[in-house]
Amino acid sequence: MSDTNQNQNNGQQGGQQQLQVKVPDDLQKGTYSNAVSVNVNSNEVVVDFGYLLPNTPSPIIEVVSRVNMNEKTAESFIKVLSGALEDFKKKQAAHNAAAPAPGVTPAVTPASAPAPMPAPMPHAPMPPQPAAPMPPLPGNA
Repeated sequence: MSDTNQNQNNGQQGGQQQLQVKVPDDLQKGTYSNAVSVNVNSNEVVVDFGYLLPNTPSPIIEVVSRVNMNEKTAESFIKVLSGALEDFKKKQAAHNAAAPAPGVTPAVTPASAPAPMPAPMPHAPMPPQPAAPMPPLPGNA
């Protein structure tokens, strides 16, 4: 099964073209990263996403994905990522402001029931978070 999202900004100036984004089945679950490195030269930007296993005696960051892009695509990526994070922060602030004080349980009736949460924004997927710490691998304890 594959997801499709609508993307209104293809990085080109002028008129906007609507594009359909297809995520292949083998990429559906995504890859978790807790480290990033960016290298830039005159022709390209290389972004390495990595994973650092916590609490290991000799920490090593394993690169789990490398993305190469040109300068214009990198600038577009920065704008989209910044916008998505700003939207997320605003929604979190609004949600936190609407939350009841600790220890107070508001009465919920059908008339005052909260509206369902909106669907996540297609350009800002959150990485999956581990449910519990992984046990140490043999030889790494």
